[in-house]
Amino acid sequence: GNLNLSTDMAMSHVRQFLRIMGQPINQEALQSVLLTIDEVQRMNPAAPVVNSIVGEGGALLREPVENEKDLSF
Repeated sequence: GNLNLSTDMAMSHVRQFLRIMGQPINQEALQSVLLTIDEVQRMNPAAPVVNSIVGEGGALLREPVENEKDLSF
């Protein structure tokens, strides 16, 4: 609901947001929600290598990989 605001109201919201975002961060809390590189790699294993070509308009066209589900609409 912050659309169609007057300039004064928009600036008020921006100032409030910047005040909140400018507060110090609790490093212990931050470390509890961030993932390590190892955790990210375990969650996202390497994708299979596929043959791809650039199609009309820069679209990336690729050949389906075995056992890949067809997600076309």
